[in-house]
Amino acid sequence: MSTLYVIEANNINPANIAGFYTYQGWVPNFVVAINTQGTYAAGLPGNSPVFTWTNTTGTVVYETQLYQDYIEYAAGGDVLVPPTGMIIPYGSVRPLGSALFNFTTPQHTYNPPS
Repeated sequence: MSTLYVIEANNINPANIAGFYTYQGWVPNFVVAINTQGTYAAGLPGNSPVFTWTNTTGTVVYETQLYQDYIEYAAGGDVLVPPTGMIIPYGSVRPLGSALFNFTTPQHTYNPPS
């Protein structure tokens, strides 16, 4: 049996809410993935080939990594990996003092299949 959590948004201090940024067209996919059991967050190593992909995935990974230098408490170059195996790149902003979330501080490293 899996553990389910109820988040009472009206009781959350806005200063403790993490923000996520990704390609606008992928927001619905991001929401589905983050709520799908088995999805995990991973960081890309600095030499990951994903940063050089010429498709939208590569562009978003590259840009979120770039943005982290300009946004306080931001991290980029992360990906959601749902059970389907596709990856959804994103960046996150975690307010200082907020709880550490699995999605804002990924514990895994993702390497694309060759």
